[in-house]
Amino acid sequence: MDWALSNTAAPSLLPADHTRQAYCPPPARDHSFEQYVFAGLQCGGWFIEPNPREQDLVHEYLFELDAVARKPFGAAGLRLLAVEAKSGRNWQPKDTLLLVGRGTYIGAEGGVFAYRAATGAGLEERITARLREIGFVPMRLPDQDDPSPGGVLASVSGAFGLTLSQEVQDCYLTWLYSHIVQERFRVSWKRLMRELPQSAAVHAAREWNRQVYESLPLVACPVERLQRQEDAFRGFGRNLALSVAADLGLADGARLTWPTVGEGRNRWIQAALYLQHVARLAIFATLVEIAVFTPEPEARALVSGADTRLPHRGWRTQLAKVLERPAARHWPLLWQAYLCCWGGFLVPERRDDELELLAADAGTTRDEAEAALAAFDAVFPIPGGGRWHARTRDGLDVLTLVPAALRGVGVWHRLASADLLELDPSGHAIVARTLHDRYGATERAATATASWYDIGAATLLGTLP
Repeated sequence: MDWALSNTAAPSLLPADHTRQAYCPPPARDHSFEQYVFAGLQCGGWFIEPNPREQDLVHEYLFELDAVARKPFGAAGLRLLAVEAKSGRNWQPKDTLLLVGRGTYIGAEGGVFAYRAATGAGLEERITARLREIGFVPMRLPDQDDPSPGGVLASVSGAFGLTLSQEVQDCYLTWLYSHIVQERFRVSWKRLMRELPQSAAVHAAREWNRQVYESLPLVACPVERLQRQEDAFRGFGRNLALSVAADLGLADGARLTWPTVGEGRNRWIQAALYLQHVARLAIFATLVEIAVFTPEPEARALVSGADTRLPHRGWRTQLAKVLERPAARHWPLLWQAYLCCWGGFLVPERRDDELELLAADAGTTRDEAEAALAAFDAVFPIPGGGRWHARTRDGLDVLTLVPAALRGVGVWHRLASADLLELDPSGHAIVARTLHDRYGATERAATATASWYDIGAATLLGTLP
């Protein structure tokens, strides 16, 4: 399903030649094949960290995984997986051996070898059978450039023996678009460093990019991973986007300006905003992983402080809460779905419905979804008692500092999953009117969310100023 610009899109977002007013997912080939795999695994209930890299002490590249997939509420053997995706017809046994070795290196319980085409006569059956014997899951997707959502999800369901609800299936295309949008945020900070060689904020962003995206997902011990995440986060993370904006001359004193946040006008600031939230998601996923993989006596020692590896009292308190609340194992996926599928906002007039659907995405209940969103303030307290969620002037309940293009993913998801996407005779989407007349948003909220929708489309089309 294409993502068309709306009939109220700002002229500055339209392609100069007016020939492309809609974006369709890329062919499931080469690097883009990974995104189809990621979307399918997200629907299967895994928290996905794409393309982590292992580096040595001087940041020399050693190896990369296509993804690390985490499901702390899953069955043993499926809770932590290394993921490799091969779209070509010439994959070799060594590709599977590399996956097994790298999975062992990161302490994974197993792995996923996703592929779309068979290789050598008889070799596919031999290799995939051996993978199953050692706890790795071969997953063959449809050998098509444009596989249907049903085809991809059937591959996921068959490989893992899952039954996916219709609500979860409705998220597949949203996850696919979301991963494409998120990849646009993975900028090369080295380029900006050349333009601003004296900027401490840009140097910090590059370093955090190495840690949050690349190195930390591969740290096998979750306690060590949390220590390193906390060190990075405490060092320069909480105000990263504001610091980058200040060095670019785009900050308003101690505040980010509306064009850079709400209108997505600067890709570097959007990337920094995204980095901040990715770090928070990763930190909480690690905290939950400590609760899942650490024997209970050791976990209790961490909580009490008898084991001093978690000196920060806040993390000991949060770990205790996770240990006492097993449903919190669903929260990392729920937060990821809230940010990356639902855009980090709720429409008050549809709040109950949206929370029910968000809970279904993460395999939990509406009450747990409410508790998970409220816990954001406790896990990541704002100095001075501030809150992460706020009611905007347009009447929306938003998680602050979410990139505008991800907000747009949330708008597209609401329309697509409710079968409300409609085009006018010129091929543009009817968004604002549909959100007001058929979805139930107020007129002001419908106008605001329609602008986010177009920022998401323009990010994909590459027309955002």
